[in-house]
Amino acid sequence: MLEDEAEEVIQHVISELNWEGEVFRISAFNKDGTDPICYKLAEFIESLPKEIEQENAAPETVEFMWDDYHKKQLSQPVVEDDDIGIVTGKQIGRAHV
Repeated sequence: MLEDEAEEVIQHVISELNWEGEVFRISAFNKDGTDPICYKLAEFIESLPKEIEQENAAPETVEFMWDDYHKKQLSQPVVEDDDIGIVTGKQIGRAHV
């Protein structure tokens, strides 16, 4: 699209939207005009309120599912089936072949 045609389309869109704010003319094809809008977005993001840091908050305790699983497994006794000793917990196992 030629610049004159592009400007005509831009003005038509602005008019139809009754837009009174800032307008950025960019080309996604060749990236013309993208720097100004990127800078404006960065300014906007930087102007947002910062999150309040919780300096004195106690650290959050997180329990993982596998932690409970292993605790349960460690508390179970040795199970023997035929000549194979299946060991759980802190015990040392043996296997007879």
